[in-house]
Amino acid sequence: MNFVSLDFETANMRNRGSVCAVGIVVVRDGEVAEEFYSLVNPLDDFDPYVVQIHGITEAMVQDAPTFKELWDSIGPLLNNQVVVAHNAAFDMSVLKHCMTVHELPSDGFHYLCSYLLAKRIWPGLTSYRLNSISRHLELDAFRHHDALEDARAAALVFIKCMEKAEAALAPELAARCEYRLGSILPDYTHITFASTRSSGGSVRASQIAPSVSEFDENHVLYRKHVVFSGTLSSLSRREAMQRVADAGGLLADQVLPNTHYLVVGSKDYMKHHNGTKSNSKIRKAEKLSSSGRKIRILPEEEFLPLLG
Repeated sequence: MNFVSLDFETANMRNRGSVCAVGIVVVRDGEVAEEFYSLVNPLDDFDPYVVQIHGITEAMVQDAPTFKELWDSIGPLLNNQVVVAHNAAFDMSVLKHCMTVHELPSDGFHYLCSYLLAKRIWPGLTSYRLNSISRHLELDAFRHHDALEDARAAALVFIKCMEKAEAALAPELAARCEYRLGSILPDYTHITFASTRSSGGSVRASQIAPSVSEFDENHVLYRKHVVFSGTLSSLSRREAMQRVADAGGLLADQVLPNTHYLVVGSKDYMKHHNGTKSNSKIRKAEKLSSSGRKIRILPEEEFLPLLG
């Protein structure tokens, strides 16, 4: 059982390339063989809300290397490997963005999401957040939102997934859980880790029910009304809606006066941001916002960190 587990912390939710810490754990033959951790200078502003989560401040990274400067250490650990992350949609979005912006060389790699795998293997749990699933599996306590400790915990959760599913290889585990392997190719093409179950066409809010029985009332999406628009690149619309429902969020198909968040796919948001085109949901959200309603239009990269 060989794979690499990774975790990123970012300075803000606005820029998915604002990496301020990276943790990597290399597993060979089912045992931790190597670990890598570094603070990273994101060359960007720190959001006080995010700082409260991971505790990393701008002062702490002033003398740290940039992501580009670290790539000679990070890249070889990922090349041609199976990579694991908990909430991989976020981490892979961060990684692809940094690789693309800085034109970083890579041989490519496959990846899996331990969060989604755990949901398939242990259905009905109250929560699948990394600290919660670790407690359920009776793994050692760790400092959540410390990049290295999160990477180590995700590795242990993945090993438990392999054992429970009686899978010897990552592709076998993905297939048994009805997922296809995700990949980031050498040309930065991103193939998402996605369910192979039939989606049955477009999905409506009424079709999504929480898969957990208890919610974290402190979660940023708890009791918040959320609407989606456009195609997401990091995960499917159904998966994104399920994640919101499992956080205690309230899904809707149309933007209404009580909507808190309109989550917009990257391509549609870029068209809106550039002023070339805005769809009806975005126009409705802007109208409500201008009338004083507290509604935020979130691009996909700002939505992913909210999933926790």
